[in-house]
Amino acid sequence: LRPVHARGRRVSRPLLGRPHHDGSPLYVSDPNPVLGDVVTLWLRVPAGDATAGVHVRSTPDGEPHWDTATVDRVTPFETWWRADVRVVNPVTTYRFLLTAPPLRLPGAVGSPVTPVATV
Repeated sequence: LRPVHARGRRVSRPLLGRPHHDGSPLYVSDPNPVLGDVVTLWLRVPAGDATAGVHVRSTPDGEPHWDTATVDRVTPFETWWRADVRVVNPVTTYRFLLTAPPLRLPGAVGSPVTPVATV
């Protein structure tokens, strides 16, 4: 990764500290699958992130389908999650759902707040 330069100044990329998946061959096992293939998807999450689980939502046949991702590898800088998704239609869309442990709010009454993010 290279820094972005703006007007001669070096500018850090704000997305480096966020989960990342861009559909490139680094994140998708087969960019041109055929129907019935299983494609592996990877999601990179920065080290120290509170992500406790990752799921992939696809919509084969127009109905939501969830696949659970597992940790593929951990480096000092990031955790790579992987999930396998079956290609049922020529165009298969998907989204990542990240979960984190419940937030403990002192003095709060009722269920703990559970943060969820979609990438």
